[in-house]
Amino acid sequence: ATCTLVGSTMNGSVEVGANARLNAVDMVVTGNLISDGAAELNVSGASQVGGSVQIQRGAAASIVGLRATGSLQIDAMAGPVTASGNQIGGNLQVLANLGGVTLTNNTSAGVMQCKDNLPAPTGSGNVASQKQDQCVGL
Repeated sequence: ATCTLVGSTMNGSVEVGANARLNAVDMVVTGNLISDGAAELNVSGASQVGGSVQIQRGAAASIVGLRATGSLQIDAMAGPVTASGNQIGGNLQVLANLGGVTLTNNTSAGVMQCKDNLPAPTGSGNVASQKQDQCVGL
């Protein structure tokens, strides 16, 4: 299934299931955004998440311009991942991704941790209270 949200407000959490696609522009989610096994996840514009964002075991993801109160976690993605211009209230974790990760101009109030990604993430201009492992030079 494919879901397109433009200027939508969702009360509660949004879950994107296996092989599904989410294209969201200027979306507001009061809870969490959770994606497990999605074929594609694209979030852009002035999108906001009141909780955390967890993206795992999917094919591809692009998160651009998101403001999240909680953490952003990207785990075990098979395809390319881009996170750019995001403001994260918690930690930014990028773990065990295999399709390439690009991290640019993200701001995390917590720790930015990149570990076990192959290839190592690329990018620049990221700000965090602390950068660990593969995130140190980003």
